[in-house]
This record gives sequence, structure tokens and C-alpha cells, in this order.
Amino acid sequence: MAVEIQTVMGQVELKQSLVACVEKTLHRVRTEDKNAPRTIDLDIMIFNGKVVDQDVWQKAFAAIPVSELEPALRNDAGDTLYEVAKQLKSSARAELFSSK
Repeated sequence: MAVEIQTVMGQVELKQSLVACVEKTLHRVRTEDKNAPRTIDLDIMIFNGKVVDQDVWQKAFAAIPVSELEPALRNDAGDTLYEVAKQLKSSARAELFSSK
């Protein structure tokens, strides 16, 4: 899921105060394994119109929900986030069915 918020906070303050607080409240436990299962994982993907997490261009789980909020956002190659999300979704489906 992706949400869009407006705030007067800076990116670091937003992550340290709001994001960390929500994760702590929902019992997020951080381990050395960055990809370990967790109860909640909140990320700032776009801040002030700029992509701050490249997963939005590379991972279907990030691109698809964020593209619902910012479909016209363009990468350096000129592709829209909508187009990238559509390609990633198609690739994810193909991988899912080829592994069976």
C-alpha cells in the first residue's frame, strides 16, 4: 500500500519521528537480515517530488502501489512510473507461473 501525506517535516525528521514511531508501535523488530520477515515496514519512496528509494523503479511491490499515486512520475530514461509498474507486474506474474 502507498499513502501520500503533506508535512512541514524534513525527510530525516519524518523518518525518525513518524515512521519510526509507527513501526515501533506495531512492534517492528530490526535484525541484521534486512530481508527478514517483519510485522511492518514503512519506507519513504518519494519526498518533495524526488525519488529517494530506487525500489520504486525496480521492485513490483513498491512500483505498483506508488504508481497509483504518481503515475506520471518519470525516470531518467523518460519512462513513467505507470509504465514501469506495468512492466514489473507483468514480469512478476511471468516469474510466478514459470516457477511452478
